[in-house]
Amino acid sequence: MKWFDRMPVFRKLQLAFFVVIGFCGVTALGMLSSMHDITDAICNKHMNGLYWMEEANRHKIDSDPAVANLGYAADDAGRQI
Repeated sequence: MKWFDRMPVFRKLQLAFFVVIGFCGVTALGMLSSMHDITDAICNKHMNGLYWMEEANRHKIDSDPAVANLGYAADDAGRQI
């Protein structure tokens, strides 16, 4: 430990900083990986229904001209089907 005692204070602070940053970085990468797994599981389990509802609505708008023109109606009376 003599090498540590002979180091200037600035080098000791740098060493401590790099040790703390290294530990936090490794911990953060591990947590990021687990969050990625959680969002992947949520996406695979629960988002498929929303995707297919969006696809159904898109096909409904493509196939029904009256529904497709609802966004262009000037007032609420024009939006009635």
